[in-house]
Amino acid sequence: MPKVDKTIRWLHLSDFHVGKDDYATLKMFNYIINHVCQREGEGFVPDLLFITGDIANRGLASEYETFWQDFILPLQEEIGGDIEKHTFIVPGNHDVDRTKYQAFSREEITKPGTHYLDPNEEGARLRREMLIPRFQAYLDNDLTSVRDAFAKPEGAYAQRLEIRGQDVGIVGINTAWLSKNEEDERQLTPGKPLLETALNVIQSAKLRIVLGHHPIGWFCPEQQKPIMSLLGQHHVLYLHGHLHDAWCEPSYGGGHGYLAIQAGAGFQSREDEPWRNGLVWGEADLNGGEVRLQPWRWIASQQAWTPATDAFHEYHRHGDWWCYPLPSCEESRRCFLRVGDGTLASCKQSHDVADASCRNASIRAGPPGVASSSNRHTHTPIRAGLIG
Repeated sequence: MPKVDKTIRWLHLSDFHVGKDDYATLKMFNYIINHVCQREGEGFVPDLLFITGDIANRGLASEYETFWQDFILPLQEEIGGDIEKHTFIVPGNHDVDRTKYQAFSREEITKPGTHYLDPNEEGARLRREMLIPRFQAYLDNDLTSVRDAFAKPEGAYAQRLEIRGQDVGIVGINTAWLSKNEEDERQLTPGKPLLETALNVIQSAKLRIVLGHHPIGWFCPEQQKPIMSLLGQHHVLYLHGHLHDAWCEPSYGGGHGYLAIQAGAGFQSREDEPWRNGLVWGEADLNGGEVRLQPWRWIASQQAWTPATDAFHEYHRHGDWWCYPLPSCEESRRCFLRVGDGTLASCKQSHDVADASCRNASIRAGPPGVASSSNRHTHTPIRAGLIG
């Protein structure tokens, strides 16, 4: 008897900077919608739509109105189904109105003993006094089912969805609470207590996805390891943007693996500029315990979307997809191994072979039909791009 299809599919978008260039942004909206229409015709219909921050350029109400009216609502209409209820967004540093509370102190908010980022009424009150007003236009124009979540005591959202009979958990965090200027790197945090509370809501979901804007390396050094530990212990997919370039990296925290997936910028430049606009298609095969990703870029010279074949490491490529173990499946819990030299290995072998690989080399079984190799590593340097 054939297995029931348990594949969950999504479209991951990020970094639109609406208001930066009105005409060129509207053109890119149309290019993306037409691309989605084409993919649907090929049989790939997303169950989920994710936008991981920097929707606006200066955090203005008019920028969000343009984004929703000229892009998201037409895109949802094109996709159809339950996508309106399955659209999730988070704010980025460009979603901050930097004219408000310019002099707030990151050090004061993050020092031990303060309660700004606690998931309770006191924390919400403190955030409303100084942090929430900076995101007011974002909150007022959020048309998703989780609107106002960041203004509530929880300070994040956690949703449980049933898709194709599977329990899917979605967490959205605000990594831009402390965004202030061009010196944000290693100064930020989504609030470890806020993240932990949200993750506990989805801990029994079959597939767990966390949405943020910034990569972990942009968090305060003292916050990075605890947050990585939480992401690893909950075996999540961490989807983010910010660096304007697609990238994926099996990562490690708290004795467990998680998968960090970075989308390119939906809009960062006109066609005659050197930078390219992009997006990422993804799916999680819950039967096979595999995540499959497909990065795309808009190529001006071809006036077409093409796969960004240099975005993810070639080792993970299988045809038109890049394949990674699903962190939450039992099989892949044996895939993320910490080897002696500190590299992160992925191993789809028996326990005996896995033990041997820990002593000798990083081993990863390739995609279906591809033999495993003992001379390849899955851990690769974090990819940097333009910062938005």
